[in-house]
Amino acid sequence: MLFMKEALIAWPTTGQRPSLLQSMDSFAQNFARYGHAPRFLAASDSDGPGLSPENAAGIKALQKKHGIKVELSNLHGRRAMLKALPAKLEPDLLAYALLPNRDEPGYGVNVNMAMLLGAGGLLVSTDDDIICNTAYSPRQKEADIEQLYYKDRPSLLASVNKTELDVLCTYKDSLGQTEKGLVLIASPGIYGDSGMGSARGALALDGASREALMQDSYKDLRLSRELVRIPGQKSVSKMATLMMTQSALFNKTPIPPLLPVGRNSDGACGLLTRLVYPHSFTAFLDFGLYHAAQGRAFSSVNSLHVFKPGITDIFMPCAIGYGPKAEPEATEERFIAIGQMYCALAGLKNADFVEHAHAAFSGQYSHIVQLLQSLLDKFERKPELWAEDADIHIASINEIFREPKRLFGQHGCGFSIERVKYHMDLYGRLLQAWPEIWRHFASREFSPNYID
Repeated sequence: MLFMKEALIAWPTTGQRPSLLQSMDSFAQNFARYGHAPRFLAASDSDGPGLSPENAAGIKALQKKHGIKVELSNLHGRRAMLKALPAKLEPDLLAYALLPNRDEPGYGVNVNMAMLLGAGGLLVSTDDDIICNTAYSPRQKEADIEQLYYKDRPSLLASVNKTELDVLCTYKDSLGQTEKGLVLIASPGIYGDSGMGSARGALALDGASREALMQDSYKDLRLSRELVRIPGQKSVSKMATLMMTQSALFNKTPIPPLLPVGRNSDGACGLLTRLVYPHSFTAFLDFGLYHAAQGRAFSSVNSLHVFKPGITDIFMPCAIGYGPKAEPEATEERFIAIGQMYCALAGLKNADFVEHAHAAFSGQYSHIVQLLQSLLDKFERKPELWAEDADIHIASINEIFREPKRLFGQHGCGFSIERVKYHMDLYGRLLQAWPEIWRHFASREFSPNYID
């Protein structure tokens, strides 16, 4: 059995979606079925109590139904906690990691709070519309399956192979020291809504995933958000991909905090984890969970054609281009080295900062252009609509290559040059302080705020 202090399952949430209750209920059932009793946490960045009245009442009912207690981390509780922290932990800096930013809301503040409250154990972070209905891919056992597209949710749900699975035990067995090495992240697949901000993933498919899309009609499916993204086989690799619709983290060592603003802060966390722990691995698991998000069934064609960078499309290439390589070896020194690199870039004059950021971006995204061009050659520009879409997307990236300032502002990442530098400086300082902050939380018992 996993005891309370060893595992924390956290829902980073606004506390408003009705799906939060269904998600909590489904995981509570799975844990009870296999005799587990992890801690439950709702980490909300909404104003006021942090939960809608309906969700507050519903969680109380779930506590009674399953005999569990759900902790709540809301903004009121976080501000009180920050006031009580010792000055050496720089509470004002930690507030950047844990409280919403005026520039743009980001769910990273809630994940960061969960990382600290769960420091020293297994952390499972899950979106509030992930339902614990476990399933295998329709193409189970095929190693090169990436994603499968569907025209609607009913046909998608009918295609997956439902199964019963001890989710928490699967995570526990996949993390930590393994035969392959240190596995810090366990990442299951998902089925249902893609969770993606754009449709451009359809352009770069190869192998069986591409064959399936082209066979079923590229024109009709290329914009679909109804996806099965479940690996056909489990793998353990150094790939830095991370999409935290649900992920399990080996939180017995500090994982880099998420950037508090912007999309794909989880992807940036995955990359930085690999840079801080260059000998670590990620386990990509061969089961999926149901992503029950409702709304648009299709993305816009603009999201397929136009590459619109986010702030992490600046942060991540800079980490690759200017971050530590082989040295230093010590984990804390690597946190510090990456943080200092970000602070040094943020300290440059605007023109120099744009030059460095653009050079790093171009160095990484030229690989995307080269990949698409190689696929165009490989498949002899067939089908024609796919080739046309790829050409338009390549041209969109090339526009940013030609004009460095297109990385910024309304048509770029949504932040001015000055605000990108502001966030890069604060995040760099946060990275340098994070190991000590994490140790403080790992070494202390904090009185939980239960939902009564």
